[in-house]
Amino acid sequence: MPAAATAPSARLTAGIRPEDVIIGSGPWRGHVSVIEPTGHETLVFVDVEGHRMVARVASDHPVRALTTVPVGGARRPRAPVRYAHGYPRKLRRQQRRRLRNCGITIPD
Repeated sequence: MPAAATAPSARLTAGIRPEDVIIGSGPWRGHVSVIEPTGHETLVFVDVEGHRMVARVASDHPVRALTTVPVGGARRPRAPVRYAHGYPRKLRRQQRRRLRNCGITIPD
């Protein structure tokens, strides 16, 4: 999605939790491609401006597959986690050690 504050040459990966994607209200329009009932909730896969997003809604939510719906963002702000080129910029020593023990090396 458009991010005016991001420099054109900067690479940024943003993660949005499914419970923070709102189906049914919001500034964007998205095409619902898949609905996956999982019991007490349903996962809704929606394409918004060329980006695939997953929303978590109640099992009785009226959304239907192959429709276009309004899509919005989080109701409550969360502290962002920044990723540079797919890796967290800062990993705690313990996390780095665990990854190293599995044969995975994260560049500094």
